[in-house]
Amino acid sequence: ISKCPAGGLSIEVMASADTGTSNDRVHTITIEGCDTVDGTYKIVATFPTLTYADTTAKRFVRNIATQYKFIRSVITLTNSNGTLSRFYKISATVGLMDKVA
Repeated sequence: ISKCPAGGLSIEVMASADTGTSNDRVHTITIEGCDTVDGTYKIVATFPTLTYADTTAKRFVRNIATQYKFIRSVITLTNSNGTLSRFYKISATVGLMDKVA
């Protein structure tokens, strides 16, 4: 992207139901932006943390207004007991509202 539209750019995260065996794993999802592909990325959006207790499917939407040319999604896993098995779909579009469903 070279510039966000006036209303911003909507980032949607969809996470499937968890089928793992963890009792303490945590997933943190962030969106980062940068002016160059290989530069230093900075966080422009953070989504609610998913823990082992969040077993159902989740959907989150965040609106971002950034002038960064490149954006990427990052999923950070912390703790190491068992497995947390989820599929993620992360997409960028114009026009979604900020909401947690």
